[in-house]
Amino acid sequence: MNKKQNLIDAAIRLFADQGFEGTSTIQLSRAAGVTEPLIYYHFEGKDDLLRHVLKLIFNRYFKRLDEVDVLSGKEFQKIKRLISFHLDMVQKSPREISLISNGCPLKFSDPENICKKSLEKQREYLTEILSGCLKKGIAAGEFKDVPVEWTVELILALIVGLIRQRNLYAENIPAMRDAAVEFCRRSLLIDG
Repeated sequence: MNKKQNLIDAAIRLFADQGFEGTSTIQLSRAAGVTEPLIYYHFEGKDDLLRHVLKLIFNRYFKRLDEVDVLSGKEFQKIKRLISFHLDMVQKSPREISLISNGCPLKFSDPENICKKSLEKQREYLTEILSGCLKKGIAAGEFKDVPVEWTVELILALIVGLIRQRNLYAENIPAMRDAAVEFCRRSLLIDG
């Protein structure tokens, strides 16, 4: 593995575990097995390294999100896949998710607005998918006649809330997924 990648991996680990402010460049260099000046060779500083890491994490997220099948099957199955996808991300990449959940609010003043732009993109994408699922499901008689806009907001809040749970450990994720899906099933499906 190259030194720049070692720095990125160390940054993800330390920023997620200790927080951005609680991590020094000396700690980063030691964890990466490089000298401190090498950070400044590859990045303008710790802020630039965080921007790079956040871009990388969001790019991975959107690439994986694009692979979620939101075109086939019944509308409820599509919603279930979105919920499962997000909880799988928490399980497979807990540090990355923690860094986005905890690091992004601190960086909304970032001149590149990485977090703001990415979170807006996520919201627009999920809103479009969920709105389409609800409208089609209502029209097909699969779903109850729920207010689409507010139901989308509730499902988004459910997904974001699950992601941000600091005490959501891997062993709890299957039960949490089942509970979230069952809640949506009872709330949406005509036959419950």
